[in-house]
Amino acid sequence: MLHEVAEDGGLGFCHHVLPGLLPPGYHGPLVVAVDSNVLIDLQQHGAALMNDESLPDRVAADIAYTNELYGLADLLNLWLLRDIRFVVTPAQRPTPRRSPSASWNTGFRRSTR
Repeated sequence: MLHEVAEDGGLGFCHHVLPGLLPPGYHGPLVVAVDSNVLIDLQQHGAALMNDESLPDRVAADIAYTNELYGLADLLNLWLLRDIRFVVTPAQRPTPRRSPSASWNTGFRRSTR
């Protein structure tokens, strides 16, 4: 874990460069709480996003949604290089749009550190 403020950001973030995003004096990993809908999107499209593959036509037709998915892909790519912790809040666990498929157990997931 990175708990020291590093001048160059090291493996963490250049906190002083992002004063509007992170609170004053913040250091350590970026913690992101994800909505269950994001987890469903990740399960459905994560492999395509991480492999730079095309999204299905029905998905690509919705420009706003496609932009959100590409934003998720950018965050995931940054996650591979920087210390970002994804958490699911207890309030989000019982409210998915639909139950995860059986592939969720073996699908795209990254183990915790």
